[in-house]
Amino acid sequence: MRDAYPETIRWGARNVEKHAAFQAMDLDFDHIVPRSRGGRNTPENFVVSCAPCNCGRGNWTLEEVGVMDPRSTPAAACAIPHALSKWDGLMRVL
Repeated sequence: MRDAYPETIRWGARNVEKHAAFQAMDLDFDHIVPRSRGGRNTPENFVVSCAPCNCGRGNWTLEEVGVMDPRSTPAAACAIPHALSKWDGLMRVL
């Protein structure tokens, strides 16, 4: 299993270490405009994100964490590697 996961989410012997690996693979529905900021529970306000990004962003807006609004990008751009080259996984806000 160690080859399947990067060092930062190592598959360890303890439950807490296994949980971290699963969280990195999990997908969440994330509110683009956080509910605490007036965002609604509507399909237009949801994107799919990994669990650490969803939880890590908290009630900050996309603009506050420097993430582009995915609704403004053609879906095809996600298939182009250079379109994601600047993504840092929100490490700059941790």
